[in-house]
Amino acid sequence: MKKFKNPIVIILVLICFNVKSQFITDHKINFEYIQLPKYYLDKSIKTFNVIYDSSFQVNNERQKMIHQIAVDSAEAHQKVKLSNWEKANKEMRKKHLISLSLWKEKTNQGMQITKPSEPIWPTYPEPYFLFPTVLTKAFNQLNVLKRINIEGFNSASSGFEVKIDNLGLEISSIKGDYISDNTTGVKSYVVKANFKMPLVIKASYQGNIFYEEKFYSKFSEKILYSGKTEYDYELWRIDNIEKEIDPWVQIQKDLWTNIFDKVNNSITEKVGYPKKNRNIGNLCAKKTSRLYL
Repeated sequence: MKKFKNPIVIILVLICFNVKSQFITDHKINFEYIQLPKYYLDKSIKTFNVIYDSSFQVNNERQKMIHQIAVDSAEAHQKVKLSNWEKANKEMRKKHLISLSLWKEKTNQGMQITKPSEPIWPTYPEPYFLFPTVLTKAFNQLNVLKRINIEGFNSASSGFEVKIDNLGLEISSIKGDYISDNTTGVKSYVVKANFKMPLVIKASYQGNIFYEEKFYSKFSEKILYSGKTEYDYELWRIDNIEKEIDPWVQIQKDLWTNIFDKVNNSITEKVGYPKKNRNIGNLCAKKTSRLYL
């Protein structure tokens, strides 16, 4: 009897057990520091001088000239209207006097006729009215509270130079139209102005410009008025004149106010010594262990 022995393949499965544990603590470090300038000035320079140029005067003179042309034209038209009124009034008066003369002559002859009625006289022409032209105001006329302020430097009449040039307010159009409310459907009269007022700002030291930027060089749109009708808009304009209120003064003031924070930060980053705060998160591993079987 043969004994047949089959090979027995015993497969041993090794189980690997991985035990991992880790404890992490987050340490946040907060510290202050003074940032060094990107453009170094002479160590003796501790001040800056702000100069406001007035290139806008050229634009103002042009606006005044255009307005004067409109005034001259209106006065010429007014003279023509007055002359025509005088002629029409004189002719009508002559005709009326002739008819009165005939009436009186007939009544003197004993005739009973009706006295000619008073004619409708020509209306005296109304005086012309022109709204004042819009002019660019100098910075010191606008009562702007914000100023150039550079950390590490004081404003004075010497030091490095910050020159701000206002090229002038330019209005391309002022248009009104009725716009319906999306919710109520009620129409209101809205007047929009399209304008620009380029402001060029340069900072330099000994003729070397280290900062230059231009603001408001492109035309933008702003709602100038919103009310019930176009007639209310005209009343609003007349009321502003009577109260000596110029809405464009406030618009110019807002344009100036909105640039100072950006300009101050940009120049301070270049040559100033700004104080900075920084938080750093430091992750530290306390314990790590691994176990393999």
